[in-house]
Parts: sequence; C-alpha cells; structure tokens
Amino acid sequence: MTPTLKSFVIIRAESSFRIFLVMGGIFLLSFVFAYTMIQPFSRLDSIESIERRLSFHPKERSNDTVDEFDEELYTFKILQLADLHFGEAEFTDWGPLQDMKSGGVIHKVIEKERPDLIVLSGDQLTGNDIDENATEYYSNLISILQSSQENIKWVMIFGNHDDAPLERKDKDGNTIYFDTKTSREDLLSKDMSFSSSFSKRGPIDMPGNNYFVPLYLKNIPVLNIYLFDSGGGALSEKIDQSQTDWLKTVSKKSSLPGVAFQHIPSSVDDFEFSDNCVGQHDDPIDAVTADSEIVRELASSKVLFLGVGHDHGNGYCCRHKYN
Repeated sequence: MTPTLKSFVIIRAESSFRIFLVMGGIFLLSFVFAYTMIQPFSRLDSIESIERRLSFHPKERSNDTVDEFDEELYTFKILQLADLHFGEAEFTDWGPLQDMKSGGVIHKVIEKERPDLIVLSGDQLTGNDIDENATEYYSNLISILQSSQENIKWVMIFGNHDDAPLERKDKDGNTIYFDTKTSREDLLSKDMSFSSSFSKRGPIDMPGNNYFVPLYLKNIPVLNIYLFDSGGGALSEKIDQSQTDWLKTVSKKSSLPGVAFQHIPSSVDDFEFSDNCVGQHDDPIDAVTADSEIVRELASSKVLFLGVGHDHGNGYCCRHKYN
C-alpha cells in the first residue's frame, strides 16, 4: 500500500494534557516549546542509561536582543511512518513496484517537511512474505531516509508483520507457515547499527521492546517520547500489564510531558468517536486483544498524544475519554 500524507497537528508543550489517538500511514506532528516557560527539570539519566541525547537547538537569531517568543525557533517536528510494508509480495511484479512508489513518497515528504525526528511505528516490513533475511529490506528503507535528509534521526517500534512467520501457498492453495526468518532482535540490532538511530533496547522484563527517549532543548529535557511494543508476529497482540506498570514507574520519576507511539491501536472504548474526530476513517479498528488500561495511564502521565498505525484506511485524530 503506497502511503499518503494524512494529517498535521501542532501541540504546545505547555497545553493541557488531553491525549489524542491518531491513526495514519504518514503523520506530521510539531511541538512548539515556549522556552521562557520551561523550568529546569531534573535529569533523567538516573531513570535509564542515556548514551546519546536526542536534542534540538533554536535557530540562530538575526538579533540576539529580540525577546519575543518566536514559534519557528522552538518547533520540533516528528514524522510518523506506519505500515510501510517493504518486501510485501516480493515474488510478484507489483510488490517491488509498490516498494519503489512508497520510497518515492517518503523521500518527497521528508524533503518538503524536514522533520527533526522520524518514528517508524511498526510494520516497516511484511516479514511473512520475505524468504531470506529481512534486514536487507530494512537497510534499503534506512537508505531512503538518509538520502532524503542529511543527519536525519529516527526511532522504531515493531508491528505485527515485521517478524511474522514466513507464509507460502501449496499447490492446493493452502497456506503453509514456516519459522520466522528474521527475529525482532535481528531487526533491532540492524536498526541500532546505524549511527543516526536513537532506538534502544528496553527493559527485558516486558514483552517485546519498550523504551523512552527524552528530548532536550539545548541542555534542558522538555519531552519524553514513549515507544511501546503492541506485539504480533512472534508475540501476542496485546499491551501487557508489565508495560503499563513500567510507564507508571517512569512517568512518576519525571515531570515532563510526553508523546507515545504503538503499532496496534488500544481499545476503541477509550476514545470519543464522534463528529469531533478529524480525518479519514475507512477501516474498522482492529485493536489489541488487551491493553491493560494503557490509555488511562497515559492520560494520567501527562502524555499529550498516542500515535498508532495498523489499520491502513484510517488517518484521524480523536480525544480520549479520561479527564
């Protein structure tokens, strides 16, 4: 499926903490930080080992005596890429052609929008169609990112197809399943081998790979970016209670607002699906089998935004039900 540009949202970091569910293939999110309002938050190094900082710096002013807040100076733009599905139908004519088209769209969007960070939010690959080691497809995707913008930065999470077992049809049309050719660990190791990746291994006492990356404005932490593994492939498609407990522990140690990403949507019961939703809603919502009240915890943890993917025909924004 060739991705299309879905939405653009601007959120002020000092705004009230109402979490949004956003679904879409390509989604742009800009955070505007009022630097004069930011307090010197405590360092997060005591929570997790931070080898490198994800940081951004205000653009140079033409006149250093200007005191007015300039929105352009303090905008941090995140580009979410979901469900790219490289390697799908690799032995057909249309599969490789779709990869080329997707790569072209990604390149054009990055060139136009110049994001500060890309979130690869799951199903980068269609692992169940890839006969050999899928890390080559992943390397090709990273090449597209790097050729589109100098010094581009990204983080990644997994979807339900990235490490899915290989599928083939027998002569009678029945599906035969084989062992997964490329594991989550293989793909994460490949991703982390690139110097511009800010992905990392999270705690091992939870399903999948879950972690957070703090964002610094100059030397001051201003935002936590939470990345959750919603399972699928070799894992059950759910958010485990241990993941919700981890979020609760981390957020209590930090006064920062946050944003969050996971691949498969959380329960539809957590959101106000009404005329207040903005965007495209062409697919039913295929949610995780259990989400351990992760949305309720996100809402109480000063998280502004939850970005998901999975349902290809959806690209919209809805408020959650928790005040």
